[in-house]
Amino acid sequence: MRVVLDTNVIISALLVRGSIPHEILNASTEGRFEVIVSGEILRELTRVLFYPRIRQKRWMTDKEVRGFILSLANSAVRASGTFPMEVVEDDPGDDKFVAAAVEQGADYVVSGDAHLTGIGKYRGVKFLTPAQFYELLRRADHSENKT
Repeated sequence: MRVVLDTNVIISALLVRGSIPHEILNASTEGRFEVIVSGEILRELTRVLFYPRIRQKRWMTDKEVRGFILSLANSAVRASGTFPMEVVEDDPGDDKFVAAAVEQGADYVVSGDAHLTGIGKYRGVKFLTPAQFYELLRRADHSENKT
């Protein structure tokens, strides 16, 4: 299964241990699904992780932030980011998530952003909230344990 995680999901995962986004990020590091990123997504994530209001939480050092980004970049499936998309009318900046998903054949885009989750489905990609995706992972675990 291939998944694009919106920046807000990754930030929430890093900030709030034990949260649903944190559990989703853990599932990705356990290899339960592949994460898709593009250069544009990684740049946005880096920029947001260095926002003063995020940095003031002192939850990760600058070196740890860079290490996380590098680890994500090296472990994720890379989309070129050159696939032109104009899907998210209310927030065109979110088109990068749709483009990466379509380009790399993602099954899901997981986001806390209503601009994205409101899409529902586009070119075979389903748009889910973190809670919806987490439930999907739990059901998959449950069905695997029955066999």
